[in-house]
Amino acid sequence: MRPASRRGFKLIELILAMALMAVLLAIALPYYRKYQARSALRLGASTLAADLRYARGLAIKSGPATVDMRTSGRYDITDTNARKVRTQTLPDKVTIASGSTLVFAENGTADRDVTISVNSSALNEALSISVSKRTGQVSGP
Repeated sequence: MRPASRRGFKLIELILAMALMAVLLAIALPYYRKYQARSALRLGASTLAADLRYARGLAIKSGPATVDMRTSGRYDITDTNARKVRTQTLPDKVTIASGSTLVFAENGTADRDVTISVNSSALNEALSISVSKRTGQVSGP
């Protein structure tokens, strides 16, 4: 007679599989964290660029609009009546390099040419957003 075949895994097989998974996780985790930080930086920069475009459109529609940017990564958009229309905070560890105020006029132009640097303290990287004084056009991520 033949012995009955046993089902399941041996303990050593389970230990080896778990050890392999631990090694793969240890290799992948730093890359995943970098991916998360880069995604947060891109999200913060694209959100700020979109809100600058919004502020320009608001100025064209209803009069001058002001964007007050702080180095903490928070900014406010106010309308011609100094009423806060939008307040936004960038993702964690994403900041604006230097706080400043940008004003869009009724014709959509900006009060000055400006390049805004959005930084990630987790990556030591930055993305730039430019605003043209002459046209008010926002270019960046």
